[in-house]
Amino acid sequence: MPEVSVVIPLYNKAPYIARALASVITQTCQDFEVIVIDDGSTDGGAEIVRRLDDTRIRVIRQENRGVSAARNRGIESARTDFIAFLDADDEWTPTHLEALLRLRDRYPHAGAYGTAYLIKRADLAIRFHQSTRTVYRRNHGKVCSPIISGPHSPAPLRSRRRQLPSRKPF
Repeated sequence: MPEVSVVIPLYNKAPYIARALASVITQTCQDFEVIVIDDGSTDGGAEIVRRLDDTRIRVIRQENRGVSAARNRGIESARTDFIAFLDADDEWTPTHLEALLRLRDRYPHAGAYGTAYLIKRADLAIRFHQSTRTVYRRNHGKVCSPIISGPHSPAPLRSRRRQLPSRKPF
């Protein structure tokens, strides 16, 4: 069983999905599965994914129900407890999963992990964004004192499935 399940909701992002998947495939941590939820795309994005020759990548098609329903379907289909979310038009730096796994190992009681992010623009302006966040320790379902603070990503946080709410988290 892989260590990480990567969930990618896909809706009409054909121009970007190959780049997003390449950023996962080139991770320094290679112990993962990728679940692409084709949320009713009409632009051929799912076919681009299916052409990749990598047994770690699965495509699940559903009627268009929105990004939240696609993420929930990915969580339900995941084979691991540690789930990382990537939007189809985003990409990761090569050590992203490695950094998340280090956070998980260092703070095993945290329910979610996040990192800083980089914004690349068409005009080549690049901006690194860091802001402060706090991860709280969970104790029998209750939020307790903070255990870490530091940079985070405003994108969906990487979570352990067993700590997600029993109802649909998104």
